[in-house]
Amino acid sequence: MKESGKERVTWTKPAEVVPGYTRAVGIVQPVVVAHREDPAPDGVEFIPVAPDAEPTVFSVFIERPGANMNSWPGKNADRSILVGRIPLAAYAGTCCVVAVQAPLAPGRVELPRPSDDELRHMREWAVNGVLVMTIIGEMSDGAIALIDLRADSSVGTSIDSALS
Repeated sequence: MKESGKERVTWTKPAEVVPGYTRAVGIVQPVVVAHREDPAPDGVEFIPVAPDAEPTVFSVFIERPGANMNSWPGKNADRSILVGRIPLAAYAGTCCVVAVQAPLAPGRVELPRPSDDELRHMREWAVNGVLVMTIIGEMSDGAIALIDLRADSSVGTSIDSALS
């Protein structure tokens, strides 16, 4: 993954979680980040979720050719929901996206101090609404983790002091 032309994250394909399926990416969307008030685009349906619901974890799996198209990772054990599948180039298999609501395990992240320019942009975003960011990490199975977060001044610290 590159940001501003600089390589930020490299990925080495992990082992299959179950035969035929490799989780490439996990996207964690807490409800407070995913909330939208604008109408859905044509052909898209928003599904209401309670504000105190567990985060939704979207997992992007690479399926080897010949995968069972009547099932998907976590269908039975995790009660995951199939979001969709798309074929990969050159008949290399399929990309399968599933979603499940699950608690976010406690963790800690230490980030470098943002540059003065980044701080200026963050303050502008915070003043004009809500400061949303994505933390990039690694899941226990080697998948890239994209965890969306929201700075909220009502949860104990002011955004301005958090950005100082």
